[in-house]
Amino acid sequence: MAEVEKQSVENYSFDERLIIENVGIKGAQLFFKIIDEREFNSEVIFLIGKGNNGADGMAIARHLDNQGIRTRAFVFFSESECKPELLHQIEMAKNYGVPVNFVETAAQLSGYFDQMGSDVVVDALFGTGVQLPLSNVMYEVIEIVNESSSFTLSIDIPSGIEGDTGLMSGKAIDADLTMAIGFPKLGHYISDGSKKVGQIEVLDVGFPAQFNNEGNKFLLKPEHMVDLVERRD
Repeated sequence: MAEVEKQSVENYSFDERLIIENVGIKGAQLFFKIIDEREFNSEVIFLIGKGNNGADGMAIARHLDNQGIRTRAFVFFSESECKPELLHQIEMAKNYGVPVNFVETAAQLSGYFDQMGSDVVVDALFGTGVQLPLSNVMYEVIEIVNESSSFTLSIDIPSGIEGDTGLMSGKAIDADLTMAIGFPKLGHYISDGSKKVGQIEVLDVGFPAQFNNEGNKFLLKPEHMVDLVERRD
């Protein structure tokens, strides 16, 4: 996936901001399909990390808020730690009216859940390049979400799962649905990742179609296996 993004930028004039905006649009469209199947009265809570996974989350929050869905973002890192694209998305989201809270402790999130409750949580803390183990604060946040959320949606991969290996160290988000950006990841299907991702939906965010036919791995599906074993008499 890193190579796809690199080639898209270098050879097709794509850039990170365009990718993030496409994730925001397509992610909000997919979210509305979930909304149709669920009823909830509280805000949709976005948990935001410090990198582009967090920027993707802020873009989705902005598009949802612009279409009448109440959203709120909790950013778990200081502004000085946030990547430039995330800071840009935070500024845009604020201008659109999305409440953005910078928090330092898991207790602040727990206090919000105790007071307000939450039906839907969007996990945009860490992406496929996560460095494990996480901090104790992040593990506390993950535990609170797993205990409190009625429906959890992870962007690209549940936080705490490595994209290449599917491994986790201690705890990871229990997602009900994972939005895979561009392509599914190995970590969605192997090791701990397969138990954490829930339903997988792939977001087409505009990467060149030629990448669909490249790579050296593929997914075995039931239709590939059905004729290998004959039915016994």
